[in-house]
Amino acid sequence: MSPLWSSEAPLPPGVVKEVDGVFASFVVAPISVRIVRRLLDTPVTPNHVTIASFGLRILAAYLLLAGTWAWNLLAAVSLLAGFTLDMVDGQLARARGTGSNFGAFLDKFTDRVSEVVVYGGAAAGVAGWSDESAATIWPLAYVAIALVLLRSLADEMVVTQLKVDAERDVHRDGTLTRALRAAGVDDTRQGGTWIESVKRLLWFSEGERLAALSIAMLVLRVDLYFWLVILVAGPSWILRLLEKLWRLR
Repeated sequence: MSPLWSSEAPLPPGVVKEVDGVFASFVVAPISVRIVRRLLDTPVTPNHVTIASFGLRILAAYLLLAGTWAWNLLAAVSLLAGFTLDMVDGQLARARGTGSNFGAFLDKFTDRVSEVVVYGGAAAGVAGWSDESAATIWPLAYVAIALVLLRSLADEMVVTQLKVDAERDVHRDGTLTRALRAAGVDDTRQGGTWIESVKRLLWFSEGERLAALSIAMLVLRVDLYFWLVILVAGPSWILRLLEKLWRLR
């Protein structure tokens, strides 16, 4: 992706994650990197950006309460702007070499809290249409929220597993990678192959979730988004969590 911003001064290596969600890598990263360049010589800190990102996503949740297309459009813009800043905070910290445990915690904490609040705002907006809508949307929202929190736990298990494997000097492939290899498919790790992109899409990272939710908001079918999380993404998250727990036993 470097040609997209090659006309500007290069940032230090590692500022942009080599492996990230597809939406984050190909849609948001070209924007976030430009913002990082403009913030490098300012007093703005990564934690300031994290708080701004959090505020935009909470604003999106508030706008969703209206449940109308116009307000949902504004909510989608606010939500995606917040996600862009969510990428900026980490990139800015890496560019300056000022990352901290507190900053990492604040980023993760605000990500999960804001996503739960956005789901609640989206559900409340739909519930305002009628009692029948309320009876349908809230159970879907609760299950989707639970699955997203489980996915966050699975992410932590992945990080823990990587640390354990590093200490043991071993490498363990995931279920999908082993299946691809058994089928004779070359799975180049982190090499930008279509296989890697498919695996990242199946993992339904935060960028993919917020993009899909924004589309669902604009077509006034938030329920379809919740079903997508429950029926498509949820099972893979649960399986990955169980797999990581099994490996760490």
